[in-house]
Amino acid sequence: MLTNAVTLALLEASSIVAAVCGTIRAWNSPLPTDRIEVAAVLGPAGAVALCFVVSFYYNDLYDLQVVRSFAEFTARLPRALGVASVLSIALYALFPRVDAPVFVSLPVAGGLLVSLRAISYGLLRDRLRSERVLIVGASPLARKLVEEIEARPHLRYSILGVVDDSGELLGGYPHLGPLARLDKIIKEVRPDRIIVSLAERRGRLPVHQLLLAQVCDGVFLATTSWARRDTLAAGTYRRFGTPFDLGVLAGARRASLNVLHVCGPGSYVIDLARYPVSAVSWNPRLGGNPSLAAFIAAVPDRGAIGGFSDDAFTAGDLAIPRREAAEGIAQTGARRWLAAGGCTIPVTSRPEAIDAARDALAAG
Repeated sequence: MLTNAVTLALLEASSIVAAVCGTIRAWNSPLPTDRIEVAAVLGPAGAVALCFVVSFYYNDLYDLQVVRSFAEFTARLPRALGVASVLSIALYALFPRVDAPVFVSLPVAGGLLVSLRAISYGLLRDRLRSERVLIVGASPLARKLVEEIEARPHLRYSILGVVDDSGELLGGYPHLGPLARLDKIIKEVRPDRIIVSLAERRGRLPVHQLLLAQVCDGVFLATTSWARRDTLAAGTYRRFGTPFDLGVLAGARRASLNVLHVCGPGSYVIDLARYPVSAVSWNPRLGGNPSLAAFIAAVPDRGAIGGFSDDAFTAGDLAIPRREAAEGIAQTGARRWLAAGGCTIPVTSRPEAIDAARDALAAG
């Protein structure tokens, strides 16, 4: 975002300098011939450009999260141009020898800035936002995702529309049809990315349609906080949780890689490993959870995913990821094990810690 803002400011400042110099050239036919005359032209031109850039900056016109579209830019533009004019008048008061053509060029510079910004937003929309996104669901989370995408035009996302049974529109984007037609809609619009955000997921996840469209190789089914001893008894979860879990997995039964993630401490990892999945993900370093070795011994036909604690990636001591890598290899024999974090690695993970874990696994 900062890079885009700086680039835009430099481009617009250069354009203003060019506009001022062009106006002076049209006003006074002879071209400057020596350094003093060139400086006499470039000095005022640079000062006017600085007035515009400062005004635009303090009116947030370089913050693409504030002015997310050309319409929002033009709404703030009159105030910014007013401030720029005041600064230019102050410049004339300080330097009364500034030539009249400099001030005649102000409307030219303003018009040029508007044109450049229109082109810039067009490029951001059409060239940069090249990754086509399909939203599945019209939940509050989906609305938030749409707002975040619109607030970041520097990201490569372009929303194609929304698929949901309610027919509700999100942010003015078209409703493309119900969930039952998802596989056909995917073939029609050919998205690069599909974001599934349904208000009620159980029983509604369009797994079958996604698999038919060949956009995924399987599902990552997480039990969240329910399949834990401190939340539900084992029998209670088998009665109220397992049927819904199996319903989701039934929709993905033809997938090549389905993964079960059992969240939190004291979770029913071994019990749920009987689900029709290729691998089970959990955090073996949380209290009450089986170790990698215990899982490998108890579940002979499922892969194990996990093994690293959050501290392995966030602490400054690189001995931690190296030690946990060695422990994982020792417990599994480096077979049927996908080394990973307990769920996903923390957003504060240190790159050097990730590298240390990778190097230790490769060396082992």
